[in-house]
Amino acid sequence: MVAPLPPHWFRQSVLILLLAAGCHRAARPLPSPISLLVSGPVELEQLPRAVSLLEARLEQGEAVWLVGGPLLADTVIALVTDDYGPVFMLERAGAHAAVFGPELLENGVEAAQRLVQRSSLHLLCANIADTLGEPFGHPMLILEAGGARFGIAAIRVDSTDTRLRTRGVEFLPADRAAARVLGLLRMHSDVTGLVLDAESDDPSLAVGYDFTIGPGGRTLSVSVPERPDLVARVDLFLEAGRVTDRRVVVERLAEWPENPVVRRLVDSVQNEVDAVLSEFVVGAVVEASCEALSRMLVTGRLSRDIDGFLTDRLLFTAALGPGSIDARSVIAAMEEPGRFAIVELTGWQVKELTERPGVSIAWRTALRHMRLAMSRRYRIAMTAGFFDRHAQHISGDRELDEEPAWRIAVRLLARER
Repeated sequence: MVAPLPPHWFRQSVLILLLAAGCHRAARPLPSPISLLVSGPVELEQLPRAVSLLEARLEQGEAVWLVGGPLLADTVIALVTDDYGPVFMLERAGAHAAVFGPELLENGVEAAQRLVQRSSLHLLCANIADTLGEPFGHPMLILEAGGARFGIAAIRVDSTDTRLRTRGVEFLPADRAAARVLGLLRMHSDVTGLVLDAESDDPSLAVGYDFTIGPGGRTLSVSVPERPDLVARVDLFLEAGRVTDRRVVVERLAEWPENPVVRRLVDSVQNEVDAVLSEFVVGAVVEASCEALSRMLVTGRLSRDIDGFLTDRLLFTAALGPGSIDARSVIAAMEEPGRFAIVELTGWQVKELTERPGVSIAWRTALRHMRLAMSRRYRIAMTAGFFDRHAQHISGDRELDEEPAWRIAVRLLARER
């Protein structure tokens, strides 16, 4: 397997994927079309059927599989594996590319960079970048099929997602990014395509591209299926390296048999995840209420590097115990089992937030009886949901905690043994 190149914007070398035997032949009309399979987030249980669809199209000609939404619908696997699980599964299933979206920033900038660098799956996005303007994902994918070179890029249009307000992340304007990457695509490809998120309402972004995935296309435009059991199959007919005709078919995965190899892989991964989730944490003698669990988690996270913890609701939505408590029950009981956001706020900003209805703050021991210094900067933890709900009152970007909240909760509960 060829390791992917680092996703540098100005790097002129690109990875060429030879998708099927016969791609080296001179350009000429094919007796069968090139199939572009576009899926949204695929459920883990549907993955073996999606692979059967891909193999069937490859037997008839050539095919490319693009995941146009979040990687997998099974969020627990992403939570337990810090997003490596979904990427690994799609790699092994034969997907060629997926869109790098804000959800891949939920574990922090460094985790997102490692994910892209270690994966052979192209994670496409040309305008979610680091502070130097280098995209986190691969700016484009170039592949050869049917005697023509296809270039595909992805652009994020919605800049209001608060996950983009992560320290070390820059959002490049969609119009400039689309025009810039189009110039690079034309240098390396005959046919160009652009993936847009569902919030796009600007048709000018698709100008110059041969096809678009998402809204706004003036020529060929295909929507990403919202249901995880559907795949949009776009058959492209080529002549002399140009698209001359197309056909769009909605494939229902339930109508395809399971690939046995991928079925075994899914079962193996599911068993590993189940082993983690079934890990014994503590045997509770009495029931622990939502209030007590939330207080435990807030107090346990406060330390020298965290001055305070802002909340506007309980961190647990269900009580735990009595009886055996495992990691699965901890995750299921939590409002947000992912990583906490950490933000530097002045005393004035803390005061403004705590005056909002329902908002309260817990301070670490050394600060509990001290007067709030209005000009001092405090390191304040909060859930990602709190950051999202109060984003307009929070200046600056967030950091992500070193580990997810559910692991902190498991460790704190285990101390009760």
